[in-house]
Amino acid sequence: MRVRLPAPFTLATRTPGYDFDAAVKLLEDNGWKDSDGNGVRDKDGTELSYTITYPATGVYDDVVLYYQQTMQELGIEIKTEPLDLMTFFDKIFSQVDYELTAYISYWFPYDPYTFVANMYPSNDYTSADGIYSTDPQVAKALATMSDDEAKELIKGLYTYDDNEKIQEIFTKALDSANESSVVIPLNYRNEYVVYNSDKIASYTFNSIPNHVDVAAVKLK
Repeated sequence: MRVRLPAPFTLATRTPGYDFDAAVKLLEDNGWKDSDGNGVRDKDGTELSYTITYPATGVYDDVVLYYQQTMQELGIEIKTEPLDLMTFFDKIFSQVDYELTAYISYWFPYDPYTFVANMYPSNDYTSADGIYSTDPQVAKALATMSDDEAKELIKGLYTYDDNEKIQEIFTKALDSANESSVVIPLNYRNEYVVYNSDKIASYTFNSIPNHVDVAAVKLK
């Protein structure tokens, strides 16, 4: 099946705001307190501690460090598990063995269709209807819905050829993902270029990340 991505479209989704005091109150109200003064909240003998697994490529270190420090301010311990890329893929995508991950998502021209389509809550590629998610992390994004509701919603991307219908699917799926906070956008990586300024006057980036447009290179 081939699906046409409508253009243009808008993403008027509901994004949760940042409220540190409300986050602290939520934890306190639910019994997560630092009973032994070690800086990590605990409840019924269990510490609020997680391990974040990510590829050890040098790209993710600053983002993971920032996330670790932010969670520490809330009294949540984040342990780090950097892995070589192939080991990361095996553990996350094959074994589905992780607590938290940090990884690059999709970008134009794959976004938002590829991202939203992978919210389908099943990785079973043998399914009779041929619809499944290739991303076990994103497949958990629609946690505010039942599996049946999420499947019915995402199937619409393979059914409708109507801009308004697909717009509705994008908005509903992204609203649900924001509400569940299973997948959290942390930052956007800018493109950069290094060139010999003795030979090249400038380079103009186009709209597709990681795509070098030779015609955009202006020689001196």
